[in-house]
Amino acid sequence: MTFRVECQVSGTLTPSNGPKYLYNEIMTKSDLVERLTQKTRLTKKKVEGIVNCVFDTMFEALVTGDRIEIRGFGSWFVKDYKAYQGRNPKTGASVKVPDKKLPFFKVGKELKKGIDDHKATGPIRG
Repeated sequence: MTFRVECQVSGTLTPSNGPKYLYNEIMTKSDLVERLTQKTRLTKKKVEGIVNCVFDTMFEALVTGDRIEIRGFGSWFVKDYKAYQGRNPKTGASVKVPDKKLPFFKVGKELKKGIDDHKATGPIRG
């Protein structure tokens, strides 16, 4: 199945037309689906499937140790931490902290600049 999707972003962001997260609100997955549905004119069900597929694929890539890089937007990667001896802050007792892996996100230059400038410069293209 192939979809052709076009999405245009232009102009200056304001509280009325800008992304919620720039104005101390949270954009949820449902909000993302709704906005993509409006911008692409695809059905909500198709957009939900696409969003879920993207997130699932990203999750699988990180679990297997792959790095995800979207030029201009940012990159996701997993850092490995070795076990160490920590302390309980309340009691001061020594605690063994096991090995762990944590996901990280590094912001891309274009995204950082676009947010810093508080204006949309158009879609980020790879």
